[in-house]
Parts: sequence; structure tokens; C-alpha cells
Amino acid sequence: MPLTAKEKADSGLMSYISRPSDDKRYAVVEFVGRNRAALLAIQRDPRVITSFEKGKSRKEDVERELRKYIKDWKQDDREDRRANPGGGK
Repeated sequence: MPLTAKEKADSGLMSYISRPSDDKRYAVVEFVGRNRAALLAIQRDPRVITSFEKGKSRKEDVERELRKYIKDWKQDDREDRRANPGGGK
């Protein structure tokens, strides 16, 4: 269930995007927070299988892990979609 605007503001969570895994049992979710503290509860949640921090994780490591769930995952494609959500390049 999506967060309300008040819940987002209270949590420090600014946005999130998700994509279901190939088998639909999991989701790859990117959360953006105002600061690291805003994401600590998510990182500590036992349902989270793995997490990565921008600037601390190598692109190759992220792709290798996420391809376990989404075979055609490419981090570069992810950056393009976030920068241009309407499509095109």
C-alpha cells in the first residue's frame, strides 16, 4: 500500500520505485530518502534481502545481485528510466 504524503514527510522518505522480480515473488525497490537515517528502518527490516547505498556499492555488485531476481537487469537502464520516465533518450 502506498504511503500517504504525510507518512512520507514524517518518515523522511522522498520517493520510491519498484519492479517485480521475474517470478513475481519479490520486488526490487529503490528508495530515496532525505538522508541515510530516513532509510535505516527499511534497511533493518527482516523482509529486506539485500540493500545497496548509492556511492558505496559497485555497479557490478548491484547488477550481479539483482540479476538473481530480474535476469535482464541493467543499472544503466535504471538510470535512464529515472532521468527520463516518459521514455526516449
